[in-house]
Amino acid sequence: MSVSLLSRTIPRSTRATAASSGCTQCQDGYRPPYSLRALLPLSDHQVMEQADAVFCTCTAGQARRALYARRQEDWDRWTATTAVERAARDAAAAAATTAALIDAPPLYQRLADLDAIERLAAGDPKSTDGMRAARMLIESGAIQTRTGQEKNSLLLWGRTGTAKTSLATAVYVAMQRKGASGVWTTYAGLLKAIRAGYKTDSAYELVARCETVGVLLIDEFGQDQHATPTEHTREMMANIIYARHDYERPTLFTTNATPAQLQAAFDRAIWARIAEMAAVLEFGCTDYREQRGAA
Repeated sequence: MSVSLLSRTIPRSTRATAASSGCTQCQDGYRPPYSLRALLPLSDHQVMEQADAVFCTCTAGQARRALYARRQEDWDRWTATTAVERAARDAAAAAATTAALIDAPPLYQRLADLDAIERLAAGDPKSTDGMRAARMLIESGAIQTRTGQEKNSLLLWGRTGTAKTSLATAVYVAMQRKGASGVWTTYAGLLKAIRAGYKTDSAYELVARCETVGVLLIDEFGQDQHATPTEHTREMMANIIYARHDYERPTLFTTNATPAQLQAAFDRAIWARIAEMAAVLEFGCTDYREQRGAA
């Protein structure tokens, strides 16, 4: 950092001036070929690394050296304090973002009524398999598909407003009541929390929690309109999916995207694991939100 910039950031009390005179071996305390002008592009750290070559041993030279050393110490102290404060702010922000993921939103907790959802969805053929799968997950912890496969997870897809999130939350709440630990999050919220935790360990702690928690619900899976997933967030999401697949931990997904769109959006290995562990079912009814409002 240059002297002129330091003078704007270091307290005035530290900006002492050295004697302007020197000896026959120096100019104002600087050994040739050094001078104040020549040192301006360098930071105080860089100057002090070569202090013996820069400063004369005369009174003026030692005064100059002491000035640079004092400024370097003040700068180190200031930056250390700033780094600690910044780290504390980052940790607090990441913790606040992560805390918002743990519980299902109150609205969906109130709507997590399997019987009420079934009544509103009655008669819609697109709701039959989803309701059946949800009840089997709650009652036995496994879904027996119509092709004879057994799944411990569920992905509900379909257009917006058709009770996918409410149904998935009903399963989530039921599993929690049986003692399972849980994380309820939106896909965008999870990516945001991972990004917010880059500068601390909170991102890795969150990913570890999502990998190991008893039941994980990811709402609006694959949908993040506000930010394109980075390579890092994609890697963290892959870690979550791989771990939950490999250790057979129940995972609930809802999405407005079709299976074909999800396959295109995610790495083939990720989608293959999702399809292997989860029953992938279209779910819907005549606009659930409108019916609920009229009820």
